[in-house]
Amino acid sequence: MLSVSLLGTIMRYAAALLFALTTRTFGAEASAPTAPTTFPTLVADFDCAKPAAFPAKQLARLASKAVAETPEAVATWGERAISVDLNRDGKPEYIVPLRCGATGNCSWGIFAVDPVRSLGNINGARIYIMPVKAGWSEIWTYSAVGAGDGYLVVSAFRNDGYLTLSSSQLPEHENDSFLDRMGQPQCSR
Repeated sequence: MLSVSLLGTIMRYAAALLFALTTRTFGAEASAPTAPTTFPTLVADFDCAKPAAFPAKQLARLASKAVAETPEAVATWGERAISVDLNRDGKPEYIVPLRCGATGNCSWGIFAVDPVRSLGNINGARIYIMPVKAGWSEIWTYSAVGAGDGYLVVSAFRNDGYLTLSSSQLPEHENDSFLDRMGQPQCSR
């Protein structure tokens, strides 16, 4: 029989491997995100996604397709959203939870309605919308992998959608300070 400690270690490595296999990284080599020089304009999690914010008439079909293309998880959603203007054009984009696991990590789709299109996918338990000087906001996501460890992924808009720029594991001794520094979810600005 496996010890609880060994089982925990196996689960952490399995989660890290699954994360690595499902995250696309572009560029020569993924580098560790640096500490932010600015703070997020929005900190959100699943509790911030509301059915009333989901534009079902425009996005139901596209979100349903995205759910079907997302790996199985504990819960399936696709009918609620976080509404946020990611490119400061006065029109909201929608971050939609597609499937969520038992640790609070979700696969999220990012969508626009004018015109209707997918802008990419992100994964995580917390979403940080980071301001930039011009163009589309960066999106940082935090995924819990257990035992005080987590992953931080930085995504940016390139060409026609969000792509992963970098990902790094936050060791236990940095995890809590990072979460404290970035702040608790605030479901509206």
